[in-house]
This record gives sequence, C-alpha cells and structure tokens, in this order.
Amino acid sequence: MKRRRIGAPAAIDRGKRLPAKFFAPMLPPNAWQPVLRFDIFPAVGKYAKLITAILLGRSDANIGFDELRGLLLKLGFEERTRGSHHVFRRDGIEERINLQRDGSNAKPYQVRQVRAVLVRHNLETGE
Repeated sequence: MKRRRIGAPAAIDRGKRLPAKFFAPMLPPNAWQPVLRFDIFPAVGKYAKLITAILLGRSDANIGFDELRGLLLKLGFEERTRGSHHVFRRDGIEERINLQRDGSNAKPYQVRQVRAVLVRHNLETGE
C-alpha cells in the first residue's frame, strides 16, 4: 500500500483529476490587498492611517484603545463611560459601539464591530 503525503488530497496519489478549487488559490488569502507604504505618502494623517488599518483588518489586536477612541470622537460619536465600558453613539446610526481596554489596545472583536459601522455608513474623517 502506497503512503500518501500528509496534507495532500487523496486524488493526487491516485492520479485522478482534481477539482479547480485546489488550483485557484495559489496566492495567500490577503495577497490581493494593496501594500500600504505610509513612508512614501507623508501627507496621510494619523486618522486616515488608522481607518486604513481598521479597514484592511490585518491587525485587529494591535489597534490602540486611545487611538480608536479618538477616531470615534473625531467621527462625531458621543461617548458615555460606565466603569470600563466606553459606549459611543451618533445621531443617524442605530448601532452603539462598546469599547473596552485590553491592556493598551482595544479588544479585537470590538475593532471588527467598528469596521462594520465604518463600512456600512461610509464614515470618513475628512482629513
């Protein structure tokens, strides 16, 4: 009995034709996204960089809490604090955004919620 390679589909070892899905994803999942070089474009403001980092979604765990809080305030959200929960709301937007610290960063799932609101309502800082 011939042993097959670990991780290889069984059809490879049997000489059968593979479905197209095994050949289509030759690039890493995020390869289509543009590489942003902020050192080349120095005119980009800090909030534009932060919005870009949030929208790309590559490092949700590395978004600073204070930076995210400042961005939401700049976008016109009102903040209410109750204990460690910072709740943001804005007229015309039904969703409420709840932020909590995770060390010096915001929690990753909350960054994803902010991304959803930014995309759904097409919010920009106007820098």
